[in-house]
Amino acid sequence: STSSRQNHLSYKRKYTITGVHTESANKTIIEDLGISVAKYFLGSYKIKLAYPDLPLVKAGGKTKLPMELCTLLPNQPYFTTLDSAQQRDMIRQACQKPDEKNEGDIVQSAQEVKDVTSNFTGSHYGFEINPKAIELNAES
Repeated sequence: STSSRQNHLSYKRKYTITGVHTESANKTIIEDLGISVAKYFLGSYKIKLAYPDLPLVKAGGKTKLPMELCTLLPNQPYFTTLDSAQQRDMIRQACQKPDEKNEGDIVQSAQEVKDVTSNFTGSHYGFEINPKAIELNAES
């Protein structure tokens, strides 16, 4: 479960998100009132939903809220299982040394910047970009 704070109320209210509803704010009817969730928010709070066709968030019991009015609180745990391919990829990434993980991407990006800017920087300012990453010693 994940905690959420409501943005449409004048006071802070927290809900525990238990899932995602299959229907949107336009299609979900509030039984007691006989109107859609989108019309309820327009009538009760003067809020016209920007995304009334997105699924609603289940917030315990019968409560279903528009996603756009929710803010996820920081540092929420994520409890779900990864499939075997995701586990394999995560272990591969975690087992690489830091320089192996990013050096290829950094060198490629730096080379692209060098290629694009070399005519301008070399002729106008007399310097060029070195695509090789520098090595720094960190102290703990």
